[in-house]
Amino acid sequence: MARKAKYSEEWRHRAAALQTKIEEAMTLAASSIGDYRWLHRLHSWVTEVAQGKAPDWWTDLDCEVSLPREEKRISTFLSTQKKRITLQMCLS
Repeated sequence: MARKAKYSEEWRHRAAALQTKIEEAMTLAASSIGDYRWLHRLHSWVTEVAQGKAPDWWTDLDCEVSLPREEKRISTFLSTQKKRITLQMCLS
């Protein structure tokens, strides 16, 4: 029998949306130099949350603390990468 997640469906939806943005970030990161393994680790746990397969101890409070922080982190990363790509295109 599958374990029921201890966090709300709303957090699963937000995690799924974040998962899509992380995948976009991974695509952009693939074209640049740097260590972006953190994106893969982040993608793994966000996928678990989105699928309702997070650890037993994971609750709404954990989602409330972690997901908004990571949403901001990914948003900043995407913005920076897009600016970097635009600058490279202008310089070439």
